[in-house]
Amino acid sequence: MRSRLILQGAAVVTAGVFFATSGYAQGFAGHHHGNSAMRICIRLMSSSQKADLKQTFSTGTQSLQSERQTVVSEKQALTSAILSGSKDVSSLESVLATAQQQLQKDEDSAAAQVCGQLSSTQLMAAQNLFKNLAALHTNTRQQAKTYFQQAKIAAGNSTSESQTSE
Repeated sequence: MRSRLILQGAAVVTAGVFFATSGYAQGFAGHHHGNSAMRICIRLMSSSQKADLKQTFSTGTQSLQSERQTVVSEKQALTSAILSGSKDVSSLESVLATAQQQLQKDEDSAAAQVCGQLSSTQLMAAQNLFKNLAALHTNTRQQAKTYFQQAKIAAGNSTSESQTSE
């Protein structure tokens, strides 16, 4: 009984670490608002370069916020239509896809502006940081998957059972 509680506690801790680190690693990959390249470039900027960003952001921030809100509204409209039993939602999907595409283009343009302020040394460091974070993300996910499989086996679940229940 005691070993089972310890194992369950270890699984909870592992899950917490997994979600915390994968959330951090995903943050660089653009799964959250904004552009991963932009965040990496900002992270490597000097204080004076960061001060210059206020002017860059003042012109485009309102537009990006409006586009993000449009995407959210279009997703809600699509979800509402699906939940109301609508069989053909292709027009709503098209509108959402167009809104997402425009937002992506504008975020990429802003990222290019920001990263364009970096020196060649800073850009090289940014590329290396991106590669390292991508590797971290991949390794973290794989390691967490292994930990969960080991915990299920230790808890008495066979490998085939644990794979079908995921």
